[in-house]
Amino acid sequence: MNIITVNKQYLENVNELVYDYTEILECEIYNDVSIIISDNFKKDVYDYSSKRDKTEIEITEFPELNGILILPRDEIHEFIIIINDKQFKSEDFIHTVYHELTHYKDFKNYFNDFGNVYEKSEYKRKENYFYEFGFWTEYHAKKIGNLLYYLKIFVKQYGEISDDWKNIISVDFQSDKLKEEMSILQIRNKDINAMSDFLNFLFGYFGRLSIFQEKIGEYPDRSFPSDELIKIFGPNIIKLYEYLICRGNYQTFINDVSDLRTILEDICKEFDKNNST
Repeated sequence: MNIITVNKQYLENVNELVYDYTEILECEIYNDVSIIISDNFKKDVYDYSSKRDKTEIEITEFPELNGILILPRDEIHEFIIIINDKQFKSEDFIHTVYHELTHYKDFKNYFNDFGNVYEKSEYKRKENYFYEFGFWTEYHAKKIGNLLYYLKIFVKQYGEISDDWKNIISVDFQSDKLKEEMSILQIRNKDINAMSDFLNFLFGYFGRLSIFQEKIGEYPDRSFPSDELIKIFGPNIIKLYEYLICRGNYQTFINDVSDLRTILEDICKEFDKNNST
């Protein structure tokens, strides 16, 4: 793995996180991925992308993200993680690096099973559940990224992990943000990308929530908007969360990936029905 940065401290920070990640999760980071710490995020994303991805970027308003995983495609033969250097102004870089490393590991597993369907046809992507996988890996990356972040911050503050650390650490579950995203979706419901954008946020939200989930039906955040979610999307929106909790690693998920497609189709149908007026 290659880390590209002109800042020695950033290099040391990322090296430490990669080491911790591999030790805690007992996994390996291979030589087919580079991590770039960028002081010009949008430009670097464009420059390191394939020609086909450049074309997509040119016709869309690409957002200023915390980080991104660029997938191999055509002339791009390796995974490339780009971390926005603004993350290093606080400790936010910790969960961003963990988050993108988890995406890398998930896509590595997926490509090992199905080949790089990202660079193939739309038919092949749908046939191999590429989009369902994309939502799941956002759930997984948010869960693992934030879990390791919380643990690292806790150790920094208290010296070691205690059994009740989940009751001590302060967490913003972003339930208010979820409600806001639900409202935006209802306004944008004719936009072809609106549901995908909402689901991407929802899967990440569920990932963060699941870290602290103890019993089904008793949510870690008292502000969890279960009634609002069911009213807009139907009961399958809660079934989705329960499905994800039971599929916390790649293999348990990929064995039942077709079930996720069915759940999402039901959620979209219910949303269309409730927002048709």
